[in-house]
Amino acid sequence: MHALQKPHFLNLLFQRIIALLEIGLVCTICKLFGTADGTIAAILLLFLHRRTALIQMLKSLILWQSRFRVVVLFTGVIWILILLLPQLLSFAGLSRPDDSSFAEQIQGDLAALVSILLKVWTTVAFGEEMLGRVFLIDRFEAVFKGIPGATALSVILASILFGLAHAYQGPSGVILAGTIGIILSVLYLQQKRSIWTNVVVHGMVDTVAMLLLFFGVKFL
Repeated sequence: MHALQKPHFLNLLFQRIIALLEIGLVCTICKLFGTADGTIAAILLLFLHRRTALIQMLKSLILWQSRFRVVVLFTGVIWILILLLPQLLSFAGLSRPDDSSFAEQIQGDLAALVSILLKVWTTVAFGEEMLGRVFLIDRFEAVFKGIPGATALSVILASILFGLAHAYQGPSGVILAGTIGIILSVLYLQQKRSIWTNVVVHGMVDTVAMLLLFFGVKFL
């Protein structure tokens, strides 16, 4: 029995190491080259040994029907969080998330608004959901395979990395983005790991934010 368990243990250890290396590689690519390149790298890595996850994602697009109520519910929940959490964090002595880079870029500039909305619905909405939910949760589950609560732990760690990716907004921005990451992860799992409802919700949240910034409305 011991002889049989050893190869299994080594194989499981190897899978965990590979998963961690892949997470590190994709995070590094995102840091150096941006979300689009990181998304491509994540898709290629999943294609190597998790083709079923990609096939299921494509099937869910073909079969996906409008989930208007779910989109409205999760978009609303995230916006309530955006409006309330920074205030609570300010009571704890943390400055509000810094959105000045976006505000200065698009306020009153229609061409800049259109440009960034196109990016929101391509690179940002799809790319961040592909990375933050599909890739990271899958790879962390490989790291914690066989451990009780592996999915919950994977969601937490994936959301922490998602929050850290927004470090340019300051500590409160990291906390806010990480919390939003947990909500989007719950949606992803609730939708049986279909990414498309997530993409719509993510796109709606960012679209509302960009429109408010365009009109000079301060919401953080």
